[in-house]
Amino acid sequence: MSRVVQYGTEVELTCYYKGRKADCMEQKTYKLNTIPHKIWGRTNPGRWPLQLYWTGSGIELNVSAAELYVELESHFSVCENWVDVLLDGALVQHFMLPEGRNRICIFRAMDPAVPHNVRILRDTQAMDEDPENVLKVHDLFTDPEGRFYEVADRPWKIEFIGDSLTSGEGLNGAYHQMDWNSGCFHATMGYPFRLAEKIHAEYRCISKSGWGVYSAFDGNREHVIPDYYEQVAGMLTGAANTAARDKWDFSLWQPDAVVVNLGSNDQNPAAKADPLDVQHAVTGFLKMLRKDNPKAWILWIYGMCGHRLEGCIEKGISEYQKECGDARVEYHSLPECSEGEMAAREHPGVVAHEEVAERLQKILKNRLQAEKVPTLTLSRFLSRGAVLEHKKPIHIWGHAAAGVEVTAVFDHMTETTTARENGRFDLEFPVHTAGGPYELVVFDSYGNRVNVKDIMVGAVWYCSGQSNMDLMMERVRDSYPDVLAQCTDDGIRAFKLATSVNYHGPLEEPESGQWEKAEPNTILSFSATAYFFARKLREKTGLPVGIVHASLGGSRIHGWLSREMLEGYDELLAEADRYQDDAYLAGRIRKNEEQSQAWHRALDVRDKGMQKAWQNGLDDADAGEIQLPAVFEDTKLRGFTGSLWFEKKFTVPAAMAGQPAHLWMGTMVDSDTMYINGQKVGETGYQYPPRKYLVPEALLHAGENTLVVRLIVENGQGRWTPGKGYFLFNDQGVIDLSGSWKYKIGAVSESIPETDFVNWKATGLYNAMCAPCSEFPVEGIVWYQGEENAPLPWDYLDLTKRQIHGYRKLWKDETLPYLFVQLPNFTEDLRKLPGKWPALRECQRKA
Repeated sequence: MSRVVQYGTEVELTCYYKGRKADCMEQKTYKLNTIPHKIWGRTNPGRWPLQLYWTGSGIELNVSAAELYVELESHFSVCENWVDVLLDGALVQHFMLPEGRNRICIFRAMDPAVPHNVRILRDTQAMDEDPENVLKVHDLFTDPEGRFYEVADRPWKIEFIGDSLTSGEGLNGAYHQMDWNSGCFHATMGYPFRLAEKIHAEYRCISKSGWGVYSAFDGNREHVIPDYYEQVAGMLTGAANTAARDKWDFSLWQPDAVVVNLGSNDQNPAAKADPLDVQHAVTGFLKMLRKDNPKAWILWIYGMCGHRLEGCIEKGISEYQKECGDARVEYHSLPECSEGEMAAREHPGVVAHEEVAERLQKILKNRLQAEKVPTLTLSRFLSRGAVLEHKKPIHIWGHAAAGVEVTAVFDHMTETTTARENGRFDLEFPVHTAGGPYELVVFDSYGNRVNVKDIMVGAVWYCSGQSNMDLMMERVRDSYPDVLAQCTDDGIRAFKLATSVNYHGPLEEPESGQWEKAEPNTILSFSATAYFFARKLREKTGLPVGIVHASLGGSRIHGWLSREMLEGYDELLAEADRYQDDAYLAGRIRKNEEQSQAWHRALDVRDKGMQKAWQNGLDDADAGEIQLPAVFEDTKLRGFTGSLWFEKKFTVPAAMAGQPAHLWMGTMVDSDTMYINGQKVGETGYQYPPRKYLVPEALLHAGENTLVVRLIVENGQGRWTPGKGYFLFNDQGVIDLSGSWKYKIGAVSESIPETDFVNWKATGLYNAMCAPCSEFPVEGIVWYQGEENAPLPWDYLDLTKRQIHGYRKLWKDETLPYLFVQLPNFTEDLRKLPGKWPALRECQRKA
């Protein structure tokens, strides 16, 4: 960005872009009073061009354009005018205006489709010392495609009344700088601006260096703020400022709070102010302020430059309160600034102003409930890296302040709407061809703005189910090392919802989730089934593919169905009703934890292996022998519940000794802890994960070594799963660990108390992990579930049909593709369910 100055009105405009002279594009001219805008600071309503008088006064715009210029008129004989430009809340320009009419480049070479919030503010305070000082806003200029949007009123209005501390004197300059000039002021560094930004308030300053409530710093009794408070900017002189002396109409802008910071000049010895006179002046000014601002909180702050008059100021406030009974007036003492906090002209610097802003923020949060700062948020789905469905209209939704205008820009398309009473807003763009990356920009008329980068448009699928879908790439990494090594693909992205249930009803927004690209450092958390599906789909279509992954191991289909879908299943609906009681749900969770912990503690106490340190090896007394792997139902351990200790001696060749190694021990039921030569090398707390442990270097020694496994069997269904690999290996060799093992019983136990899996109940997963996804258009559903429903009495065929119909209704697409994966013939888990899985697979086929 560059600043371009034009003197007069007929001078040719020269533009520079990236250091090169460029031909200026054709420009469109706008009168300020013909476009949406907001005026900051007191001025003369209805008078154009707009004249700016006070520190922090100016204009605010919401605009999309390739370039934006503004014409500012500046006149002075002593005190030049300084201006700040803020772009999307960031200070991007701070400069002095030359004499005359100046065309200023606010920005150029910008994306014309992306909207920006622009504020152009006067830095310099009202200059009564210079009767020729004038600053006016004339026309604005954009490229032909420029567009202006509404600027909303902010929820709070604050008026600041004060002296040089309020005007920001000294904030622009070095510590030793003592010369007085208009360049030492900086509006956007002072506490009024900082506070307003913190609570998203509009603010105005009525402030003048050297002036007081009773006397100026030099004893001038006419240079006092109260005498001019009821005029627009009445202390200004000169013919050019005649309108500044107009009476101010307080009905035009009623503040929620008035912050007075006066007294620092009255306390100057040269002022020779009698404390009693100051006290009466404070009381009188408060009466004026209350008359003019009947509903505002009035805060009098004082002390940044000393507390010499603190007592009389407090008395003046107290006198007013006693006389008027006004409880909405307060005094707040400020800490005196240290030498290290000072800036130019012996005035407080940025740190001191920030401390005051923070202090006032805490006060006003309580007085105004100003913690309710309006914000603009988008759905979690509309975040960096998102993939949007290419066959459906693009849905943009989120929350803003009620009634505020919200605009979205996507790939040079613009849509605008108004947030409803609950703050929710929805926008829709037409179907978009696949491609990307694109940027989404959403902003509201408060100036809030959200930019979402790196968006792709392609095929989006909702992938759900139980452990088959939930199983992550981490669990299969050793089976697909080449796939993981070459997985980087910008066109495959996943949005994973963490486990969550809700029995009170469907959530509007998922409680977790973010988009991740397929890369070596992220893919391990991808669903393996969903990833390979996305990979194949991308190979066949070339489209970017987005996966919305919502699954939970062990879950049943009715957990993923709504109350409407379960109509007629009274038992399941009654279950959902019970778990709707938060106290009941918390009690069930607590009972699960307490029962499990108590069972394991009791088992550990009775375990002879724990008492006799069998992790170092089993003695031969009473030791049995068993061939492993095996399902215990086929051995003498049939029906055993409790703790078992297994030992195997194995020989390590010299080449493998001292080297780190991998210990792979298939899967086991239920939990295990493993030791090599007495040192623990790993443990797993439940049956499903593969036992893959790292053996540290120096643990293995040449010759005989000992591996001990402590296995806890919770319900008489123990096993070392046949068909898995049981071995130890490194680059120097492989040692097979299957075969004959010695074992001993540590302790016998009753079965562990049954766990109430509270996350599996009817409607809970639907409400938290399915319904909130339905706002996000998808191409289809992939469903991989069934084994947990196989032994249950409910009609899986009927439930599946209800799910298909219900999901299509939910996503508002009666032809939404629904793909399901039939259950595999996994032998070991079918022993206790003879005939159940084939029957369920037939239900899946019929559905």
